[in-house]
Amino acid sequence: MRSVLGATPTLLALLGMLGGCGPLASNFSDGDDDDDDATGDDDATGDDDATGDDDSAGDDDAAGDDDAAPDNAWPAGDAVPDDFEATGTDVGEYAPNFSLMDQNGDTVELYQFYGMKIALDFSAMWCGPCQQAVAAAQDVYEELVGEGEPFIYLMVILDDENGRQPNQEDLQRWADDYGGGLTFPVLADEQYATADEWAVTGLPTFFLINRYMKVYDSTAGYASYVDSWIASTIREMY
Repeated sequence: MRSVLGATPTLLALLGMLGGCGPLASNFSDGDDDDDDATGDDDATGDDDATGDDDSAGDDDAAGDDDAAPDNAWPAGDAVPDDFEATGTDVGEYAPNFSLMDQNGDTVELYQFYGMKIALDFSAMWCGPCQQAVAAAQDVYEELVGEGEPFIYLMVILDDENGRQPNQEDLQRWADDYGGGLTFPVLADEQYATADEWAVTGLPTFFLINRYMKVYDSTAGYASYVDSWIASTIREMY
């Protein structure tokens, strides 16, 4: 279950003891998501059918025509099939592409990782549970990659500590100071556009995506067992 987005970072930091943060100032809350400490059964958000006709889905059809991944430091997966079509962000749907700046100032696309298993993490720098999650994320990443899993962890940052859109320096600080030296992409959302498309209503929110860009599972909030959930689910995904 996801918490509602729409309070200040100071207020939301106080909610950290509940296991999740929310809301975000740009999001429109329906007021009924108060159980942000739960993590597990929010496969569907109800907003995602709005992404069935999403603008980025139009880009996704064209993504199959891309000959090369963006020029950045991260691994490239397989070519996206020409007939691939994004359908949405609910569990069981095929994910839309996005293109965001990373901590190196380079452009990263979701679709450059087609053929890899993906953990997609939406966080904010002011969010206490997000800070707890990032402290463990590198260990999860290294564990899975060390086992030979074709795995990438993507962390999308919505706000800096003051609720502003993060810049490259913020992303690098998050990777180094909060994450202890992350070796995977840390990305800046642009005015919550990606979070809105993925119907994120609480932080952190995690999506696990299989090799074929199919959303396999999702959860919101953070407790230590989330790390085990990510690792075990990535292993079982095809």
